[in-house]
Amino acid sequence: MAKKKRQPTPQELADSAGAYAEYIKGGGSGQGYWTAIDDKNWKYTDQYGNSTTDVKNPDGSYKYGSKWDSSAGKWVGTDSLIDTKSAYEEAIRNQQFYQGLADQQAEAERREAERRSAIEEAYAAQRRAELERQQAQIGQINNLRPEYNQQAEMTAQQAYINKMLAEKGLNEKLAANGLSGTGVSESAKISNENNYGNSLNQTLQARDDALRGLENQIQAVQSGGNANLSAIEAAYQQQVLNALEQQRQEEWQMKQYQDAMAQQQWQNQFAQNQFNTANSQWQQQFDYQRQQDALAAQQALQAAALRSYSGSGSKSSASNAGTTMKISDAEKIIKANQENGTLPPQEALDIYSNYYGFSPTLYNEDSVKQAQSYVRQAINQAKQQGLQWDNKQIAEYIKAYQAARGLSDNDAIELMKRLGI
Repeated sequence: MAKKKRQPTPQELADSAGAYAEYIKGGGSGQGYWTAIDDKNWKYTDQYGNSTTDVKNPDGSYKYGSKWDSSAGKWVGTDSLIDTKSAYEEAIRNQQFYQGLADQQAEAERREAERRSAIEEAYAAQRRAELERQQAQIGQINNLRPEYNQQAEMTAQQAYINKMLAEKGLNEKLAANGLSGTGVSESAKISNENNYGNSLNQTLQARDDALRGLENQIQAVQSGGNANLSAIEAAYQQQVLNALEQQRQEEWQMKQYQDAMAQQQWQNQFAQNQFNTANSQWQQQFDYQRQQDALAAQQALQAAALRSYSGSGSKSSASNAGTTMKISDAEKIIKANQENGTLPPQEALDIYSNYYGFSPTLYNEDSVKQAQSYVRQAINQAKQQGLQWDNKQIAEYIKAYQAARGLSDNDAIELMKRLGI
């Protein structure tokens, strides 16, 4: 069975994001590099480790700049594949996000440690108090042993004294009656010894009974103490289980919170990435289209000049007497640009305006109105969230909208005019 990969902790993720932010801020490795995939295709890796095989424009030119590094003896890249400002800000946001989670986790661990420490201290104190109580009671019981032994010893001494006094009185009495040395005398002595032995036995038996009673009391104290210790242990184990359950609940709640926050973080980043991607695609498409438009306009001007030079007739404005482009050529160029949504060359616009006395309409009114309503709605939603977009942010949003909805350049220009940008 494959070993489960350990998931990084929030603190590790925060440290990693912080290190990446510093890496971006420091300029990464400083330069990109090219890797040949085959004889015709290349992969470009920028100074931050991002790679792409989409390195050429439709006209075959390369998208990313290079320069010759004489010290390394190779071509190195000069362009970044990412918006470093956005990447740095994203890394800082990630660092702050994961650091917040790490701080919460550390606080939860601190509370759990305090909770477990309190349980352990309470358990140790209760156990210590119970053992001290037992020892105190057993000590009090054991303090009675010398007293019982002393009483038994005094009783035995008194019995011996009584025996001796009785024997003396008996001898004097027998002598007075002339019975000394007779069978009566011997019988009386035996009876006195028996009385003494019985008294001594009773004394020792009473002492032993008393000492056994002390032992029974000690056993009772120990038995009760053991029961108390068992109860203390059971309560401690229950508290530990309760603490573990509470810890699991808190960890589950924290996991739910972290998942929700991570989902929100992902959604925010996904939306930002979509915006950045749309903006980048729009910029690339706009730049490429502008090159193509300039080329088409130049070709159209050259064609118009050739037609004019060959004597092809068409009405021309007196104000345009010094130009090589005729009004018919200008109208064709403007119409072609209207159809593809791009800006005509300025010369064609000037000829049109001078000839008719007004500028041509290059945009689609319905598209502009629809886009204007959509953009105003987005601006109002941002205001409701406490955000105030400036002209730059509105322009960037229009670029993203243009890339997503296929709004033409002419429509976008007219839209920005109407929005006062």
